[in-house]
Amino acid sequence: SKATVSVLNWYRSPQETMTAPPEGGPAARDGALDCATLVETEAALAEAVLKLEKAPTVGLDCEGKMMSRFGSLVMVQVATPEHVYIVDIPAVGAEVVGRLLKPVMEAAKPTKLMWDSRTDTDVLYHFLGITLKGVLDLQIAEALASARTFNVYLKDKVGKQRMPCVTGLQRTLREYSEKCPKVKKFLSYKEGVAVVDVDWDVRPFPEAVLKYAVADVLGLFALVGHLVPGYPRVPKDVLQASQRYSAVLRTNPMMTEHAYTNYNSSFIPLGVIEPLPQVAMRESVSCTGCLRDFHYSKIITSHCAACANQCFICAEVTHRRLYRPKLNRAQQGSATSLSPSTTPPFTPPSVAASGPYNYAPFPS
Repeated sequence: SKATVSVLNWYRSPQETMTAPPEGGPAARDGALDCATLVETEAALAEAVLKLEKAPTVGLDCEGKMMSRFGSLVMVQVATPEHVYIVDIPAVGAEVVGRLLKPVMEAAKPTKLMWDSRTDTDVLYHFLGITLKGVLDLQIAEALASARTFNVYLKDKVGKQRMPCVTGLQRTLREYSEKCPKVKKFLSYKEGVAVVDVDWDVRPFPEAVLKYAVADVLGLFALVGHLVPGYPRVPKDVLQASQRYSAVLRTNPMMTEHAYTNYNSSFIPLGVIEPLPQVAMRESVSCTGCLRDFHYSKIITSHCAACANQCFICAEVTHRRLYRPKLNRAQQGSATSLSPSTTPPFTPPSVAASGPYNYAPFPS
């Protein structure tokens, strides 16, 4: 029998396929999953890898419980422009998945299209032993193309600097849905599914979850031409920023569960868009937010205990979380208080008497 397992076969192997599908089963489906294969065996994954190795570009995404090195990895979706392979990690086994995917994932080619690769790269490294390479992060490409920015107040002066920020995949699909029918189709797959509420222990996977998984990777192929003009030629600065963005969590051995909060926002960490210079040990200070080391000029020393000794990106995140007025969720929908586009303007703190390196308390 075939090694691959078609999701249209009621998510079971051919031998277990029902002769008469139940109400709402395969016969009632809209064909949205015709391009997907649910991989549950080592043989099926080996067959998928042979096809992925021949593709110049693949889409990549991961799903799981509390997606981080402190949670669990349940699903990996890898796609060519025509087909999606949805790998059930518990069914195949993490050791097998890591061993078979490692060669293609750690090669510079194929290019890996991703959206917010930070967490995915981190979990692939810690659960499967894969050091991902060749990433083109479309979230970074979109941020650079749109020139979307927010104000951040710096340590060494009462002033502000415009810093780039990112947006979510669903919002970007919505923005381009009227221009591209494919984008509109993938947007419909994602709407109505709250990943945080999915029970990842349930088998077979619900159809809505599989559609969501398909949209997360095939949607990238629909967007890349809009976000990267001239694709498949990619500007060097976009590729380099993508690599730094994808490694920002994986390369931090001091990462804690609490520190993930500072990364889970619309703010691009320092050192992603432009690399940070090497810093001598005596001039290096560790940010208490993201737990990364910076030159002391990037660190804010504040009378506000919550923001003290943080880089100015983390201080901005902390300030918005603790001191800004709460958004009316009924009016703002899924927007959070960390969204740069929905938070009220930041009143700059006054300079403390001791000098410009010590800000007065943030206004409450």
